[in-house]
Amino acid sequence: MARSDGGDPEPDREPDREPDRPDVNELAPRFAVVLDALGVEPGHRVLELGPGHGVLATALLDRVGQDGAVHLVDRSEKMLNAAVARNRRATDDGRLAVTIGRLQQVDLGDACFDRVVAVRVRELWTDGDVALPRIRRWLVPGGRVAVGLDAPGGARPSTAVEALVAALTDHGFVAVVASTVTDASVVTATAP
Repeated sequence: MARSDGGDPEPDREPDREPDRPDVNELAPRFAVVLDALGVEPGHRVLELGPGHGVLATALLDRVGQDGAVHLVDRSEKMLNAAVARNRRATDDGRLAVTIGRLQQVDLGDACFDRVVAVRVRELWTDGDVALPRIRRWLVPGGRVAVGLDAPGGARPSTAVEALVAALTDHGFVAVVASTVTDASVVTATAP
């Protein structure tokens, strides 16, 4: 690339993501819907529950930027290893942390997050009496949680959505909203 001042060409800039990672714009619909609903901003601290291979974590890291951080919790060491490998640079620079364990048992101490996100994490609506108070404790006042639920073949997971809306409301979350886009549903709520 030529410089406008006539000097030597600038070297090609290396992308912020690993070369084998897909572009954030190539996210599966279930991730894109949740990411948009979550409202992540630069500098945010985000907790992702059940990150799988770290695809959504990649997009979260791009959104929080260099001043933000993402923390992953999963019961599977194999999945966390895959997520770390996918996001090696963020791990190396301290913007990505991981904790292995079940949501109902993991101890994050006094950690506080601006956003909490989970996609396809059943414990949120099947064991909400344990999971949701933990999430509320970890969220800063005004922090947002977004939960993605999808059903194969385009069927709306209405029973799970209704259960999650009721559970979030019962546990004191406010501004609880459920929406469906294509075959993905997302429930968002705010910590008071």
